[in-house]
Amino acid sequence: MVLFVTTAGQLIAVRAALGSAAAGMAPVTMSLVYRLVDDERLRMRAITLMIVSG
Repeated sequence: MVLFVTTAGQLIAVRAALGSAAAGMAPVTMSLVYRLVDDERLRMRAITLMIVSG
């Protein structure tokens, strides 16, 4: 996806929107890990992978 901005205000607005979207993804991902992985050891591995890749 390519976004064309022409002013600094537009760039700030786009970056703020991307930041808030990224901030919303962390809790969603964490809740999915807890819901989908039953084994404690596998859950810790999944959380570690999520943290390292993030």
